Amino acid sequence: MLTPRELFNAQGFPPDYVIEGIWREADGDWTFEPFTKSVQVSCCGNSVCPDLAAALARANCAHLAEQEVAA
Repeated sequence: MLTPRELFNAQGFPPDYVIEGIWREADGDWTFEPFTKSVQVSCCGNSVCPDLAAALARANCAHLAEQEVAA
């Protein structure tokens, strides 16, 4: 079985993409809540690889892109 990190890497996510948990604020204090391996794997299974998401956005939302004009 592949590790969650290997699964995310195979999907095309960058190596520094955070999958280990989430920071939450409660009463002004920040705490880190780690994800279990099964949660990490299910997050990967529900994800869309970044390259495909970018291609879909380019193809379907080109009219929303801002273009810079040279001065």
